[in-house]
Amino acid sequence: MARTMVTLVGGFPPVWVQAAVLMACLPPAATCYAAAQQYRLYVEQSASGILIGTAASVVTVTATLYLITHGLVPVFSP
Repeated sequence: MARTMVTLVGGFPPVWVQAAVLMACLPPAATCYAAAQQYRLYVEQSASGILIGTAASVVTVTATLYLITHGLVPVFSP
């Protein structure tokens, strides 16, 4: 989805498209938990979501790095 959005906007060098794809597969930020704790809303749920997202990112980041380094992410040149 990130690759599609970046290529639809167009004009970006392939390295920026690859960076956007890599950034899209990163785990959720801890700022979600900080905001939940500050407002005392959904603290446990946000912590659980961050834990699950971080565990899943072990697979997604590794797979995405493999695809990018082996040139398997199709990038449309400007």
